[in-house]
Amino acid sequence: MENLSLRFGCGVVLEPFLNRVFGAKGVRHVTLVSPFLSHLPFATGTTAKLLDRLAIQRTRLILVTREPDQTQLEHKQFLNDVAQMHSSQIYFLDSLHAKFYICETVDRSFAVIGSPNLYRWTRASHEIGVAIEGRGSAEALVDDLIDVALTVRTSKDTRLFKRQGEIKCLPQ
Repeated sequence: MENLSLRFGCGVVLEPFLNRVFGAKGVRHVTLVSPFLSHLPFATGTTAKLLDRLAIQRTRLILVTREPDQTQLEHKQFLNDVAQMHSSQIYFLDSLHAKFYICETVDRSFAVIGSPNLYRWTRASHEIGVAIEGRGSAEALVDDLIDVALTVRTSKDTRLFKRQGEIKCLPQ
């Protein structure tokens, strides 16, 4: 199918998506769905710099993840950094296993769906995923993924994090 590409290897599934979001113009929404999150470097920047850039551009960032426990300090730090962004929303779904990432720009959308968490070990792990360019026949697939993200956020099992200070960790 045109506008789809299968990727397999270390650092080749999620990094191209992050590079593209970092350099994209007119980014309106970014949705990150991953059970585990941490800051990580990629070719054109870091996730910390990406969050700064999205905040400056007033991009709406939607994050769906698991609530961290006391051992997941990197996950908690990432969530605290996102919580500082005025236009962010964090949702907790403790049974989450899916991983997908969407960027919606004024021109077109693109996405990745696959095995990698947005976590530092992803660069050293063999991961598989499909990159989707939201044009042609693949545009409907990105739209469907956007709908899935909405379904996940509105699930009865999903909780919206309210900004009440720092993210607390669940007891072990």
